[in-house]
Amino acid sequence: MLLELGPVPSPSAIAYVEFCRYRLAEVVADPGDLAATLTPDVVGLFTALLDRWQQIAESGPMFTWVQEINVESLEYHFVAFVRVVLGGDPIGRTSESADDREVELRRPFRVALVNGTLIALEGEGQGSAALAAELRAQWPDDDIA
Repeated sequence: MLLELGPVPSPSAIAYVEFCRYRLAEVVADPGDLAATLTPDVVGLFTALLDRWQQIAESGPMFTWVQEINVESLEYHFVAFVRVVLGGDPIGRTSESADDREVELRRPFRVALVNGTLIALEGEGQGSAALAAELRAQWPDDDIA
């Protein structure tokens, strides 16, 4: 299936990648109940993906990423991404002291990532569409439509 993210302003993508690198390092240092999810393969995949996204974002004013991806891989890795990189908090607020300007800067990329993933899942049959519907219904953020 084809996964498409963007176009979004590159500064948003850069801020989101920076935030995800911070969260990934934090969780790697203390995996807690995420130890089973945080395999070396998952860490390697996330690191490579963040590297690629940063490279794209730094190459111009707008970020657009299109990738062919296996649906089972997307389902597994998207759920792992939410649990590991975002600590289970889909809106990316890891503490009450989060800088609202930073949260807002990251928002366009986060919305593109979540909506792009859910749209791709919806087009992949009943099981994937059901997962996407469940994630949408539970998402605590009003800009994930």
